[in-house]
Amino acid sequence: RLDGRKATEYRSVDIALGSDATCVVSLGATKVMAHASCELVQPKAFRPNEGILTISVHLDNQGPDDSEHISNVDIVCLNRILEKLLKDSNT
Repeated sequence: RLDGRKATEYRSVDIALGSDATCVVSLGATKVMAHASCELVQPKAFRPNEGILTISVHLDNQGPDDSEHISNVDIVCLNRILEKLLKDSNT
């Protein structure tokens, strides 16, 4: 590995939870920040026991150079994967 770790050595993981629904995950020198929010509204009268979950992904490219640009296609794909994971989670 370029950073000198052996194949059996993992990068250190740090998870920091913020008080404002944010989370910063550090994996070695890589950092990712996530924010969650929700809005609770009255369900439709004809489906009082059902609701809608909407996922919106916004990515800010903070890579060291422009070669790591994330395309809109990648963002849409990530959005669909997250929706499918939640839909299939049976929760």
